[in-house]
Amino acid sequence: MTLELVNDIVQVCPPEKIGALPIAYRTTPKEPGFMDLTDSICPANNPVYPRGMEPFCVSPAEIESFTKSCTSLGMKYLGICCGNSGELTRTMAETMGRRPPASRSTRKDLNINWSMASRRLLKSRGLQERLNAGESILCAEGYLLALSRRGYITHGVWVPEFILEDPAILKSVHYEMAHAGSDVIEAFQYNTHREKMKQIGREDDIEKINRTALKIAREVAEEKNLLFAGGISNTNQYVKGETEEKVRAMFEEQVRWSKEEGVDYMIGETFSFLGEAQIALEVIQSFDLPAVVTLTVYTARGEDGVVRTRDGVPIGEACKDLIDRGVTITGVNCTRGPEMTLELVNDIVQVCPPEKIGALPIAYRTTPKEPSFMDLTDSICPANNPVYPRGMEPFCISPVEIESFTKSCTSLGMKYLGICCGNSGELTRTMAETMGRKPPASRYLDHTQFGFLMKLKMSGEL
Repeated sequence: MTLELVNDIVQVCPPEKIGALPIAYRTTPKEPGFMDLTDSICPANNPVYPRGMEPFCVSPAEIESFTKSCTSLGMKYLGICCGNSGELTRTMAETMGRRPPASRSTRKDLNINWSMASRRLLKSRGLQERLNAGESILCAEGYLLALSRRGYITHGVWVPEFILEDPAILKSVHYEMAHAGSDVIEAFQYNTHREKMKQIGREDDIEKINRTALKIAREVAEEKNLLFAGGISNTNQYVKGETEEKVRAMFEEQVRWSKEEGVDYMIGETFSFLGEAQIALEVIQSFDLPAVVTLTVYTARGEDGVVRTRDGVPIGEACKDLIDRGVTITGVNCTRGPEMTLELVNDIVQVCPPEKIGALPIAYRTTPKEPSFMDLTDSICPANNPVYPRGMEPFCISPVEIESFTKSCTSLGMKYLGICCGNSGELTRTMAETMGRKPPASRYLDHTQFGFLMKLKMSGEL
């Protein structure tokens, strides 16, 4: 819609005197302003402005196209207004022929398919004690895409190597999630295992990057008096009967470093094979640490109506297996949005006690037809396909969807919730408030300005 205005303006004005800074949300001829937007998929998200605009986010491909159109007209002053992010600004800069510092972690050359012991935190109770007392735990995850939005990580192997050069950036995300209401600070160890580090030629830095991530998380957890968790994840190396020991060795070194840095518990996540999750649990237990081990499901519901892991185990039975093996919390995380994650949760609680089940959906809308974010297609902007991994913004969920998801889970008796990829401080705060908390981030909520603007709009004065 901004480009439509630009084309009118340059008919009578020299383009070099014209600037354009669109919002980072999709508007249409029918709904040209963000205050006009309506959400047909989630009616509870209406009125969309000001708190429900995430589902209308633009993708980097759209910013690239906009920038090319403007520069081809001879325009010299460009930018992005409301909804901007580091990733979108970097995209605009690169399209203008620049190479900002944020571009240095862009590994387009890679095509990958698929200290001595630290003192324990000064807290009276750990994870198990809090769960035993009937308390709920909110664990904010999703740092990877949060940092991608800020322009510090890009698609490829998704390795957070930047933390060795810019540790303060990672620390700021931890502070953001603590401020929003997370009970847990998880070390950013996703994809810092040996195989991924080898793929980018930094295997020699594996211990350094893990310990750096752990130390940063521990500092924030200690300062804010929160739980401190280490993390391991899927290796993409698991093959039953062939690579179990290789996978086990990769987990062992990461869990050992985490134990030495003083974690309260370990998170094992995004396992699509039950067999790999079992190995992760065994390794964590061998270090005498509580274990939260969650599964990821990429596949749709089968013709028999069952959702299975990649090694063919029904999702409920897979979680029950981990419970029988002594896991502290199991459940599902990543790949699916709140609605599709809740579908899995409803299967799981048929065979598992809900207080042992956790759920951490992605912050993007997925559907029965496209249940995983890797299945998503963009019919509005075909240039944004494939959507995963850099074009997911148009599928962002709204806070009202997190509120609905949280209410559904807590009504089932679940005690461990969070948000995975696409998470933000706003969404974490919404989940915390829905769980009955009032985190520091809640003190700035002001509904008076929102009401005033809507009154003007309804009266036709705006």
